[in-house]
Amino acid sequence: MRLCSKERLLQLEGNGSIRFEGGNLGDLILDNYRIGLTMKEFLQPNGTVDLTSREKPPFQSCDVTGKAFVPGDFLLGVTSTRLAVGANLFGSLHTRSKYARMGLKMLGSSNYVSPLTGHPTPVPLVFEIEFATCLKGLALGVAYCFMLLYEINPINDESGRKEDFHQRFPFA
Repeated sequence: MRLCSKERLLQLEGNGSIRFEGGNLGDLILDNYRIGLTMKEFLQPNGTVDLTSREKPPFQSCDVTGKAFVPGDFLLGVTSTRLAVGANLFGSLHTRSKYARMGLKMLGSSNYVSPLTGHPTPVPLVFEIEFATCLKGLALGVAYCFMLLYEINPINDESGRKEDFHQRFPFA
């Protein structure tokens, strides 16, 4: 396993092993390893979420301009970029430390992007955003989080993945 550098990320994009729709990979790279992820939309719960329902969860778009958030507030953030990664890649997601130290939590659950995420249809990532302190100034287009991609030995899975990841993301 190895962490992918900017040079390797661009090679992988060139050979189709990773795809970024809605953004140019070269513009997303923050430094030699980190891929900055920006939000195209913030969503907030609208009423009670029923965990037993098969219906789309009751979330609505939230205009964060000038809004102050308090501890306990919760949003979903849908990335501007749709992503597809190959079978020999996985990613780790991180809140940028300069925002985490101010009380912004971008990863309410998984911080892992599995091999073949976004196949056959590229998907956005959806972040569970929580506030540990009173915060304002949240905005679209700011990279509050980043992804690191790792290259691994090819997976020899005879069954192959048949699932369309796009079907798992009701906010896509």
